[in-house]
Amino acid sequence: MPQVVKTQPTGAFTQGGAGIGAVIFDRPQYDPQTMALKVQGDLENWAKEKQAEAAKKKAETDKLIADLNFDDKGAFPDDVDYFKEGKNKLIDAQAKLDATDPNSPEWNKNYREAQRVRDWYKSDVTSSSGQWGEFKKIKEQFDADPNKYDKDKFDQWVASVRVTRDPQKRSELFKINPLQAPKEELEDLTIEMIKKGKDAGVISPTNVKRSYGKTPTGEDIMIEQTELFPEEKRVSIAADWISNNGKIKDAVLEKFSAAPQSDIDYYTQKASQLSQKYGKNFKPYDIWYSDSIEKYDTQGEKSTQLGYSPERQQEAQYKWGEGKKLQNQGAGLLEAVSGAFQGKPQYLQPIKTYAGYDAVGIKGLSGYNIGTYTYSDKDGVKDVPNKILEVVRTKDGRLMVMTSKSLYDEQIRTAENNTLNTDPKKMETARLYIPYDNVTQLFNDIATGHFGKDGGEQIKVGAKEYATKFGGYNDATAFDAAKVVPLSKEEQEKRDEIYGMKVKRVVVEGGEAFPPNKTKQQQPKAETKAAKVDYSKYPQSSDGKWYYDGTQWLPIK
Repeated sequence: MPQVVKTQPTGAFTQGGAGIGAVIFDRPQYDPQTMALKVQGDLENWAKEKQAEAAKKKAETDKLIADLNFDDKGAFPDDVDYFKEGKNKLIDAQAKLDATDPNSPEWNKNYREAQRVRDWYKSDVTSSSGQWGEFKKIKEQFDADPNKYDKDKFDQWVASVRVTRDPQKRSELFKINPLQAPKEELEDLTIEMIKKGKDAGVISPTNVKRSYGKTPTGEDIMIEQTELFPEEKRVSIAADWISNNGKIKDAVLEKFSAAPQSDIDYYTQKASQLSQKYGKNFKPYDIWYSDSIEKYDTQGEKSTQLGYSPERQQEAQYKWGEGKKLQNQGAGLLEAVSGAFQGKPQYLQPIKTYAGYDAVGIKGLSGYNIGTYTYSDKDGVKDVPNKILEVVRTKDGRLMVMTSKSLYDEQIRTAENNTLNTDPKKMETARLYIPYDNVTQLFNDIATGHFGKDGGEQIKVGAKEYATKFGGYNDATAFDAAKVVPLSKEEQEKRDEIYGMKVKRVVVEGGEAFPPNKTKQQQPKAETKAAKVDYSKYPQSSDGKWYYDGTQWLPIK
């Protein structure tokens, strides 16, 4: 503030002065030079502070960046390149952070992105490590008993796992069970042979006129049908392929040798019947294999079974999009079962049953499994497929199904001296066959029993989707065969002919009266001869014309 000081008057101020103190202002504290120095000092201090702050920030950043890494120890060996790529991404993130102003919003953004990349790969390391441990366990289980599992399917799974070098994508493969029973390679070989035969013109549809017996009135039942594999042709082809194709022979004999004794007994008797019928020497496994071929002789409205195999149920679990194939198979299987219940002529065939009587059989269903059952033999107790051996359609539309289990159970029931009975004449037909009243029962049994739980669900999905289009499925009534596979008028008449129920219609010309009903003339009743009466026992009238029987007077005759 201004200072007040007293001074000696001089000059003009010596006389007449007021005597008060003069005002003198301080010299500025900071002149331009000083101010410049001050600013420079402030700037230097600020720079030092910023330097310290930056150093601290860098130290923190270095610490954070150092954390932008992961340990891939224990991960799947095949993931080396995958995790190397991840580490390179983090190195790039570090370089990007180093080149970014730590105080800028961009730095924070880049840092968060780097953290995201790190966390992603750390998670994948955990997944990869777990997958590697699981893979080793599965491999050990397979190596312990390779014959127990399908090697091709296991190798296919291993290859898929090894080439999928991304833990996230590989996790889908670990949802699959690679330890499956040996695949039905025979079906693939069969499809291949049928295709070659068709391409060469050796296998082609044939018009066949077959006898289904006689009607109750003695009329011959002769029905003409188009078939790809008539019985004699089918069995002959099976025997020929077994004899001349080593792969088919090995596959057939391997499977037939593993069949339960009840199946072998059944096919032994059937081979004897057909050998006599056609004058050729067929072996039991020839007939067994012919059942597999028969499944490809039932073309439906949706598709033919030729081109996909009912035995390839597990393949769908290994290839993307195979689930759709199973769904298509479901539609085909539903057609076959519905056609059988409807009595669609293309599914009907005359057969000599295991018990030896003539019946209307069903083709296309033999060889399917409806689960497994416990079977005891010299090698001990084991689970074996419960195979459909024979299917008969009754006049009222029911299907009677004989299986490996039903035959085995009847063999045990009629056994003598602890020896299984193989004589069908000693067995009861009612016990040999399982009655099925509707499509849903049999379809579901085959879907689950033959294709397994997972495959069966895909089979059912395909069938439901297909049937729903025609109004042939709902939750209440399930499958309606009449809507899934409707019969034409011609097919109905042909079916009725087969069962001896053909309706003969009388055509009436216009204006012509209907023929009168033929009724028998009423004949007079013959008089019954009266029993001779001993009149002497009764009181009589004086004129000898009446007698009294105790209740009334009657004439004497």
